[in-house]
Amino acid sequence: MQAAVNPPASEEYDRPSGWLDRWASLAAALPLLLSVCIHLSTMLALAWWMRPGRELAPIAEPLRHAGIVLAKVSANQPTEYLTEDSETKREATDSSPAAVGVTTADALPAESNLELPASAQLPTTAGIGLPDAGFLPGVDGVASANRRLPSGINEGAILAEDAKGRGTGQDTTGTVGGLTLFGAPARGRTFAMLIDRSASMGDQGLGAIRAAADEFARQMKSLDEQQRVQLIAYHAAPSQMNAHWLPATDQNKQKLVDYLRGLPAFGATNHTAALVAALKLRPEVIFLLTDGDDPGMDGAQLRIVRELARGRTTIHTIQFGRGSQAADSDHFMRRLANDTGGNYVYVDVDKLP
Repeated sequence: MQAAVNPPASEEYDRPSGWLDRWASLAAALPLLLSVCIHLSTMLALAWWMRPGRELAPIAEPLRHAGIVLAKVSANQPTEYLTEDSETKREATDSSPAAVGVTTADALPAESNLELPASAQLPTTAGIGLPDAGFLPGVDGVASANRRLPSGINEGAILAEDAKGRGTGQDTTGTVGGLTLFGAPARGRTFAMLIDRSASMGDQGLGAIRAAADEFARQMKSLDEQQRVQLIAYHAAPSQMNAHWLPATDQNKQKLVDYLRGLPAFGATNHTAALVAALKLRPEVIFLLTDGDDPGMDGAQLRIVRELARGRTTIHTIQFGRGSQAADSDHFMRRLANDTGGNYVYVDVDKLP
């Protein structure tokens, strides 16, 4: 009878030990497998987020405005820094809109909603909605009370106010004097000098402001304290040198010339607002000095100026330029002079002394 054969002890005990070793190896490799999976998932997510054509949400950021800052330096006064916005607001205060009847863009009522035409090329702070050429109400202004000219000028309201005050006439105190600027002769008791101070008129352009100051210094000697003067400078908005008429004393004439010499030139041009501001002063004579570039004045704007000046104010227009480029007969500066009994003069700045 054969004896039973028992398996070797090593075989009986090695089988469980082999499985344990495999599980131990797998457990040791598990952190590495998890790390690989995490990194691979991260890379796939990043690649999807940065895929071509994906639109990124805009970052909300407040609008910042840029502009030019002018520094006005005086030996006895602190430096004055001027931007277009601050200068326009300061001028609106100095020129007393209530006195001259001009509303600047900052003071426009919300319901005006004026829009800037593409051809005007004016800054957004001076939004302009040009009227069509076929309108102009009677003097009572009722038919167009809601129509507006540049810089918020309400045509109907201005004509109605002018009609009420027209019976009072002009102040005729003092004696009549004569003043000739750039060859344009004028006679009267009140003289308003209206000068364009936009960028093209400064030393970086035609140098016309400096030329005007030199001409004023030479020619205003013909006036005396019996006549009165006023200077209104304008770009997108008008600004009076003084709140009231000044007697043409030597001191005041020098004050006017000095003011003009120190006037910074920048910005766009709004002839209509400036003329309305000057005409509200009821002068006998206006000298308009400008290069006459775009934007000009259309038929409706010329007509309201003619209505305000009618029988009361003569407007002499002085146009600055280079070369023999005098305006044609249909140019607004010639028409202004013709409509009000004034003279038109073309000045070639290259021929000035």
